[in-house]
Amino acid sequence: MKHAKLLYAMGAFVIGLMLLGSQQSILAQSSLTYAYLRLDPPSQVTLIFLDHESQKISGSRVLLENSASWINLDLFNLQLYSAQGGWIAFPFRLEQNDKLIFINLEQLDTAPRVLEMDAGVRIRSLRWSPDIHYLSLSVFTDQGVESLLLYDFPNDKLIKIDDGAGTVTWYRDSTKFAVEKTLCSQEFGCKVGIEIFNVTTRAFTASLDIQAQLDQKLQSNGRTCNLDWSPDGQYITYMYDCNYFNSDIPREMYIWDTTMGVANRLTDFTLAMWEKNEGLLAGYYAVLWRNTETFLLGIRAESFNSIVTQTVEVYVPDRSFRKIADHAVLQWVLNPQTEFLAIRSVIANTPQTLPETGSLHIATYGIGETLDLTTPSLGEGCDMAWSPDGKYLAFTQRGDLSCGLPVKAIRFYDDATKQVSEYVLPDYDPTVTTILPLGWVQISAAGQ
Repeated sequence: MKHAKLLYAMGAFVIGLMLLGSQQSILAQSSLTYAYLRLDPPSQVTLIFLDHESQKISGSRVLLENSASWINLDLFNLQLYSAQGGWIAFPFRLEQNDKLIFINLEQLDTAPRVLEMDAGVRIRSLRWSPDIHYLSLSVFTDQGVESLLLYDFPNDKLIKIDDGAGTVTWYRDSTKFAVEKTLCSQEFGCKVGIEIFNVTTRAFTASLDIQAQLDQKLQSNGRTCNLDWSPDGQYITYMYDCNYFNSDIPREMYIWDTTMGVANRLTDFTLAMWEKNEGLLAGYYAVLWRNTETFLLGIRAESFNSIVTQTVEVYVPDRSFRKIADHAVLQWVLNPQTEFLAIRSVIANTPQTLPETGSLHIATYGIGETLDLTTPSLGEGCDMAWSPDGKYLAFTQRGDLSCGLPVKAIRFYDDATKQVSEYVLPDYDPTVTTILPLGWVQISAAGQ
């Protein structure tokens, strides 16, 4: 079945580059800038460029207005922007049809293109491959039929991969991806699994039946999430159960050896709480692979009666732990030019003392060592992103621990001066307007 067609004629809903007169010189030459999207009801989407040194808007571009509307999705779970190649893929709906608009942020004079889905085909999620050659699309029809599609971006070709949609996690060299899948039927119930797809051969090469690997007492119609590949592609770490409507189900981390076909549970924090009938369990984990045998794991597990926050080093061959910090790292971002880490972490002794926001620090870590904080708290931090030259760290203020509330401000940490500057969003009512941070963009002079 055909799912989409490619359009180059943009129409009235896309408007060209609109530079703000007082700041036009900032984008007049090749420059590093920070980009975000502003979604204003009923249907306007504006791409905004922000100068990190002056904390002023340097340019903007209206992507959609009037006749189009953005899709009512959980946009925070969509990878709209590919930092490797500077493209943004934004889903929207026009005349009841779902579409994707592609804009090259680094070459602004490049003609945009639109990928139009067939009538009744709805976009649920999308993920760029690291080399931006492919875009995976999870879609469903108005009749509830789900599909996983692969869009060959340079060749304008859309390929149907499989029935049953799921969230894709690409391997670093873009040759394969893992996809979380949940297939349900009235006859057999729900089957939860992870499958690996080889892009070159266009075939699934490995699969994991999640429920077959679980203890009988942990069986549930849940789902997986937080997939991370090891550097060599042999292992995948994942969390199960991620269905947060099941508030009394343990949430633990597992590791799948894709070569041996075996999965093992790594943690048992919420499982121990569950066995004590402590109720309303929550588990949050953040993985950072350091080499093919070692990764760091931030752990926050809690119930009504107890809470655990810590960060550990995991040695994969024997799955042993070594604690490297008492706080739980909830997000890791490695500086692309140095070994410094930007981390968002939280520490609490009881559920009653759990802070409302995470604290951002710059840290260092070496295998076999502890996690050392090199700066005092930089305040609350979400959506962390180092600039390509490693000199600046951009992050947002959202006001909650899970980074799910609206953006209040965008901040920049200067690694040379150790100072933080802030851009307060102008004319911004978070109850009606949505801000979506994209990241750093190197705009070339040829694109002006």
